[in-house]
Amino acid sequence: MRNFPEFLARFRDGLISLKELEQNIKGNLFVMEISGVIHVRQSPALRNLCVVNTHHIYEILKKYTEGKVSKERLYIWANVLVLSDAFKIVPNGSEEEKDAVLEILHEIANPEIRGEITMEKVLNYLAILANFLSKSS
Repeated sequence: MRNFPEFLARFRDGLISLKELEQNIKGNLFVMEISGVIHVRQSPALRNLCVVNTHHIYEILKKYTEGKVSKERLYIWANVLVLSDAFKIVPNGSEEEKDAVLEILHEIANPEIRGEITMEKVLNYLAILANFLSKSS
């Protein structure tokens, strides 16, 4: 078995694209967009291999504000995290934090429902996440 957790973590951290992730874990993860909706299929071998916490989400959003991650890549990233069992979303603290983290991910993953991602929204998400991160340090 290849080092699946490493590749999943590199995707989580915005260091590799979805295409690079799929190439490195061939046959174990399939992501497709059908009629504007992202669908994920994966091998059971990937289940819960990569933890995603508040800090990880904060860092990818920060990369977006710095122009290091595109809006399209952020959209795909959020969908893969939400839809794939390979990623275990475990916010750092309270139920309030867990709810906020999941809400942010769902807002990014569903622009047709929540509206397009804007810099203003992302800055607001960063402020919310920074507040939780400051409480946990």
